[in-house]
Amino acid sequence: MMGGFAFYAGIFRSLRGDLILFSALLFFAGLFSASAVLEREVRPLLWYPLWIWHRIQHWLQPRDPFIKMMMIITFLNATSLLANILSGLFVVLPFIFAFLVGLHVGVIVIAETGKQCVPGMLLNPVAFIELPATWISLSIGMELGLSLLHDFSFVGLFPLFGQGLLVYGTFLLPLLLVAAFTEVLLIKWGLRLARKEKE
Repeated sequence: MMGGFAFYAGIFRSLRGDLILFSALLFFAGLFSASAVLEREVRPLLWYPLWIWHRIQHWLQPRDPFIKMMMIITFLNATSLLANILSGLFVVLPFIFAFLVGLHVGVIVIAETGKQCVPGMLLNPVAFIELPATWISLSIGMELGLSLLHDFSFVGLFPLFGQGLLVYGTFLLPLLLVAAFTEVLLIKWGLRLARKEKE
């Protein structure tokens, strides 16, 4: 047990708090820009979030089996977080992604539920898990990008990249499983309540 605690303590120490905070700030900048983007119909910034949300609704139905929903949600989130980390190989992309992730979340929430639901989304129990995991993945990408910008060499990047994948596999993926389980549990609970109200 002590070995596991020491391992995760090392994981936490490897994270850059300043970059996690910066990724969160860029995320919120994107989130609160979503309303203006929707009002002005800035199509280059709208097509992807609306397209991916349409696809997710096609892949995922509230009445699907619990385990299927959980696996699809985990896969989608895991792919997104891995892309955040790998974007660091292109130096500036994780900084752009941090803003765009917030923007995309805001566009989907506002388009589906209205502007007033954005604060409610942030108070969702799932958001308390998924958002920090997203910011951590972006911070790893940012650290990779800054390292590459400083050294102009992929050789010194390998240990940092390996550490990032270790954080992803041992910390972020388990968090995403917990988030997916919680999200599906809430969806199924909401369906059960809706059925009771109709009876």
